[in-house]
Amino acid sequence: MEIVDEIKNLTQEFDPLFKKEIIETLEKQRSFYKIADNIGDELENVILDYSSGGKRIRPFMVSYFADKDLSDKQVFNACMAFEFFHLSALIHDDIIDNADLRRNSLTIHSYAMKFSKLSKTIGRDLAILYGDLFLTKCFEFASNLEAGTKERFFEMAKRTIQGQYIDTIGSNEEYGTIAEEYIKGRHELKTAWYTFVSPAEIGISLKERKENADYLKVLNNLMMQIGLLYQIRDDIKDCTDEKTGKDLFKDIRENQTTWVTLYIKKNYPDKFEFLLKNKDTLTAEDLKDFFKDIDLESPYMAEIEKIKKLIASQDNDFEELKEKSFKILSLLE
Repeated sequence: MEIVDEIKNLTQEFDPLFKKEIIETLEKQRSFYKIADNIGDELENVILDYSSGGKRIRPFMVSYFADKDLSDKQVFNACMAFEFFHLSALIHDDIIDNADLRRNSLTIHSYAMKFSKLSKTIGRDLAILYGDLFLTKCFEFASNLEAGTKERFFEMAKRTIQGQYIDTIGSNEEYGTIAEEYIKGRHELKTAWYTFVSPAEIGISLKERKENADYLKVLNNLMMQIGLLYQIRDDIKDCTDEKTGKDLFKDIRENQTTWVTLYIKKNYPDKFEFLLKNKDTLTAEDLKDFFKDIDLESPYMAEIEKIKKLIASQDNDFEELKEKSFKILSLLE
């Protein structure tokens, strides 16, 4: 079976269960003290729309490496923990980025501003609270995991928060001045560990046949490289893909130095100087024209080839892992 079909099957099984858990979480929260307001009812429907349509990469990675489906209670708990953490992180990330769109819909804090009467921050305030609620639910699921697996999950959460911290500090520096190693560290924590390494390691920890330290070392390295590539892909899409459901050029607008920034700085120095001087006044159409003459595809494909060679070079004792890694990498082509 092709990996895209495997992800589709997992998503079809996971999404109704995830929606059910969100509804129950919201109902339980409101039951503590019921008030007569229409804000909660409307926002809860918005949240259900907001939480649908995700890629479900993290639940898939857990199930894929555990070689078990959601009928396994530990796999179910791990998948729910990851996706509730992700839901919380997206809501909070939208606030930090002051983003209006996510998956072609208004973000929670943007939508909630329609209820503003006397409070000018009601949208942000309500979104923070919903994000906190889903983070609490995430840790509720994580607390049911086996010892060892549970600690891995909590470690992932702390790494991701540190990655976001580095991200926030970076936007306070002049565009294009952040060192490549600094950006790599941010991407390792915020993307690679979060989306590929940790879900894969947790999946392995839930297998019937436990893998040895050498296997885990190779797994960690391969998933780290694929995770970094995933972030490069995301950085490129931010400048080129109008179908992401988010505003184009968000990173540039937020003064965020990315892989794309440093690539342009190194390979198109004149264009970089123009961008640095004019980025605050360039319109979306201006930026679309700016990127027409910049080749981002060739270096991206070169990165894919490097990872293919890395996977192929691994010892034959890891044939199953190599096969799975090639399949995961194919998603990014």
